[in-house]
Amino acid sequence: MKILLINPYGEIEYQNYASSKFPSLQLGIVSSILKKKGCQIKYLDLTSLDMEFEELLKSEEFNHVLISNQRFYTYFAYMYPAITKTCKLIKRVIPDVVVTVADSQLQLYPTMYTKLSEVDHFLGGEIEATYPDLIDRYLDNQHPDKLIQGPLIADLNTLATPDFEIMLGSLNKGTPGRKFTTEVKGQIVASRGCTFNCEYCLASMLNKGRVRYRSIENIIGEIKEWMQHGVSHFIFWDETFTMHREQTIRLLEEMRKLEITWSCNTRIDFVDPELLQLMAQSGCRSILFGIERFLSERVEKLASTKKFELETYYEKMRLMDKLGIETVASLIFGLEDDLVEYFASEINLIKQLAPSFAYCRIAIPLPGTPLYERLVQDHKIPPVEEWNVKIKYIDKPNGFPTISEYIKRKELQNEVEKINEALNYS
Repeated sequence: MKILLINPYGEIEYQNYASSKFPSLQLGIVSSILKKKGCQIKYLDLTSLDMEFEELLKSEEFNHVLISNQRFYTYFAYMYPAITKTCKLIKRVIPDVVVTVADSQLQLYPTMYTKLSEVDHFLGGEIEATYPDLIDRYLDNQHPDKLIQGPLIADLNTLATPDFEIMLGSLNKGTPGRKFTTEVKGQIVASRGCTFNCEYCLASMLNKGRVRYRSIENIIGEIKEWMQHGVSHFIFWDETFTMHREQTIRLLEEMRKLEITWSCNTRIDFVDPELLQLMAQSGCRSILFGIERFLSERVEKLASTKKFELETYYEKMRLMDKLGIETVASLIFGLEDDLVEYFASEINLIKQLAPSFAYCRIAIPLPGTPLYERLVQDHKIPPVEEWNVKIKYIDKPNGFPTISEYIKRKELQNEVEKINEALNYS
């Protein structure tokens, strides 16, 4: 059986997650599983629908095509238009191929995806379990359902090691799609899930409010496999890397024995001087924090656990700078009662905080989040089925409604661009 795995592109300006500088870790794991079943795999990070892609489809006799949109809880409207076009093109060129679309958020809006007649199967849940199971059914001459919602993987230690041929980018040579020219980085997931119920985030809901951890031995074993392929820098994709302090310390003690560097995401209230010292000693070079907004009561309402004294931020940031750890600050603008007048004072506070880098995002009412449900119930935004996923409204260039009651979409986008310029991180 010959299978094409596609990491899709996005058409929407402001977010194009799929054609990022990293191959898809989930598809790398899927490829590893399928190769053990005897399947022939070709992987593609798609950046556009062009003649080169069409020629690839014509030249290869694919039995199955998987298009997976599972990266970082990406809002589906970023990908939906491109996925639609991709499926139509594939079916036009190879009418008999089995096309499957996988999206971790499928349960939130199945009616939108199932409108695509060119798609044979839609998979929700974690693709490392659902897609190999789908292929097994075909190998057994079964006829799977069109809509399949899979469970969470109970034991992350059972995840296969990713296909290094994909993860190192070698399969991109000579094929259409993104060519990886930057330093190859190992991608690791030490845990999945989040226990915090921030109103604007999907992580807790999609993981049923819990966190699943891999064993220290399992993680270190995979790091060593990456190292055997010449990789020495790693990215941990955990929602909150330091969530479980004792587990983190045990992992860092083992990582300190290896000659590696690495980066991660976490919360600033989940690091302390002792932990930061150990992180630096074990090779940590960069941490991304979702620090949100300093002066905003709106953020305190949305995520009550993010109330901190500014001095706590300053002390930790200064220590990380001293330890040689870059800090990346992620901030949200455009909440319900935002005013443009608030932004200048908050820019000054961010400058005082002095992260190594910063980027500002516009708040999105992601379907399935408490924020979305509340705004729909209060008739402040329409339900997702009425959203402009075709990206035609001038005041909604990104295909989703504006949350702010006082700032129009275009003005808000301009303000965010100014903020990034003011922070010198644009």
